[in-house]
Amino acid sequence: MDGAGRPAAISWRGLGYTVTPRVGLGTRLLARLRGGRSAPSAAAAGASKMLNDRPVVCDYATGGGGGAPRGDGGDAWAADASSAEAALTRTASPPAATPGTPLPILSNVDGAASAGELVWVMGASGSGKTTLLDALAGRLAGPLTGALRLDGVDMAGGRTLGIAAYSRRIKYVGQEDALHGAFTVRETLRYAARFGGVDAPRHHRCHGGGDGGGGSPPETVDGRVEAVLDTLGLRGAADTKVGGTFCRGLSRGQKRRLSVGCQLVARPDLLVLDEPLSGLDSYATERVATHLRAVAVEGGTAVVASLHNPSVEVFGMAHRLCLLAAGRVVYFGPPAGAADYFAAAAGRPLAPHRSVPEALLRAVNPEFGGRSSVDRLCYVWAASKERAALVAEGDAAAAVAAAATGAPRVGASVRPYAYALPWAAQVAHLAHRVGLDALRNPAIIWLRFAMYLALAVLIGLAWLRVPTSADRIQDILGALFFAQAFFVFMSIAALPSYLEEKIIVTTQRAAGWYSTSAYLVAHGAVEAAFLAALSLICCTVVWGMVGLNTGAGRWAYFVLIMWVSLLTAESLILLVASIVPFLMVGLAAGSFFFGFCMVVQGYFTRVAHLGPLRWARWLSLHGYALGGFVANEFAGRVYAAAPDAFPAFPTPVVGDTVVAALELPSTNRGVCAGVLLGMAVLFRVAAWAWIATFHQGKK
Repeated sequence: MDGAGRPAAISWRGLGYTVTPRVGLGTRLLARLRGGRSAPSAAAAGASKMLNDRPVVCDYATGGGGGAPRGDGGDAWAADASSAEAALTRTASPPAATPGTPLPILSNVDGAASAGELVWVMGASGSGKTTLLDALAGRLAGPLTGALRLDGVDMAGGRTLGIAAYSRRIKYVGQEDALHGAFTVRETLRYAARFGGVDAPRHHRCHGGGDGGGGSPPETVDGRVEAVLDTLGLRGAADTKVGGTFCRGLSRGQKRRLSVGCQLVARPDLLVLDEPLSGLDSYATERVATHLRAVAVEGGTAVVASLHNPSVEVFGMAHRLCLLAAGRVVYFGPPAGAADYFAAAAGRPLAPHRSVPEALLRAVNPEFGGRSSVDRLCYVWAASKERAALVAEGDAAAAVAAAATGAPRVGASVRPYAYALPWAAQVAHLAHRVGLDALRNPAIIWLRFAMYLALAVLIGLAWLRVPTSADRIQDILGALFFAQAFFVFMSIAALPSYLEEKIIVTTQRAAGWYSTSAYLVAHGAVEAAFLAALSLICCTVVWGMVGLNTGAGRWAYFVLIMWVSLLTAESLILLVASIVPFLMVGLAAGSFFFGFCMVVQGYFTRVAHLGPLRWARWLSLHGYALGGFVANEFAGRVYAAAPDAFPAFPTPVVGDTVVAALELPSTNRGVCAGVLLGMAVLFRVAAWAWIATFHQGKK
């Protein structure tokens, strides 16, 4: 144990994860045509035979393509018969993915990561590297089998990790960088530190969070941020914006280090990284790997990271290597001892013309190295003394950690604090961040503001100072319809920024920064303020240029109904963005709904003529918006006669008759505003339910 009270080791033993491929409609129909049975695949038949017959092993050093097959003689492959047979059964090759049949992704995986250690996870594509990291970080939707111990507590036990339960202890950095481009490196780390509870009161911190013992004062945000900047070599880019579509910023390597820093600033017990070196040049790869080792050694954090094809230098930086093949462990130990282990197991050294990392990856690739060879390597590891020592080490470390921290016995229930900050503090920090991002990001406010203002001026020029005579009533109705219809429809421009934000929010929620409700409340408050300013300016332009009904009360209601209309529309777009995965799908869904609302609102045709769609007008947000506009403009007003017009209006027209003639959902000003506000709340509650249920950062 270190002075902060963090665990001496994190271990996983016999870890397993199984998924069930979905059965498509076409597959079900084909199976029914075949009489309810489908022919087994060749791969599945081969896997079934593997359970009964001892596999033939090829020379893995040459990829299995040449040389004579090896038998089961008394060489380095030999082991005790009973234990070997059991190990072979546990680690046999999984069958092919058959819809409806459980498919093991991880099988009996063992490992450990002590505080201050860097562990590389390597293997061929599809070997289970990402799944193992997801399991360690609690990112799997299905239950785990086996034991996953932190502080002596089993965090698997047939269930998954909660999003917030252990998120303060275990931090995860995915393959994609989810960062706000408008913030600088220092600002990004400051927000991460605040949400990590660096300067939070002691009673709000996660149980066992490692922020000093007893009554030690909390560390300041700036102090933690500056330390991370130095650790990750980002001091020179501290005041550089992350960058995005509208401005250049950090390089790929700097963004990867910043993503690591966002999780490192909370000083987790375990830092899990999925392909942190992917896409980097050789120098950047070496530098990032060096920084990760410094994070482990100097920060006392256990770092577990997956690699694809490291150089010899990077390969040797780790303290331990976890080599996977088809979801099973082939080797776990020091990288320097991997070559000797494989040479002893096979009775011959690795290929001399290849580097050790390349030779190892070639040896454990079942698609090129031979399935039988990989199966035998897994079998040898399962029966090896190295694996027995690893399991014993994990058990001993868990016992020591449990005794030192007073943690409950393995399998007992633990309920640490969910988030580092109380809900109100989360809302405050989120509102500050959302507002600052909106002011700096042109796509969120300024481009949209220019669009709405240009549309307001266009409406004002097209209906400039409309006379208040009876023959111009239709013109005024057209102006009101155009204002509410197209102002609302242009809310779909918020969809791209919502989809981009969704990725960031999902990542940060999975890291335990804040709750869904806190984000939506903060986001809604900032958005409501922006839309209020937008409605005030644009409606004033339209009001003055068109010459609508005078009076401060009428003007205020015109602004109010536009504001709640836009708030409802953007709440709907937020719901659409939370559901759809792609921009084009969202654009199609949002455009269809807005078009549907315009068609059925009762303005273009009488309700009786809508046929089976008559009921839909009660769902039209455009109908309530136009109803409020019409009542506000025409109620209590008289329009002068126009006997010379076509058609002629020989007598004055009372505005209330115009309101009554339109079959809109409602023309009560209070009802229209209230229904629109209720729709906005309903859409946001639905978005909250969807995000909280389906966007947990799990797979």
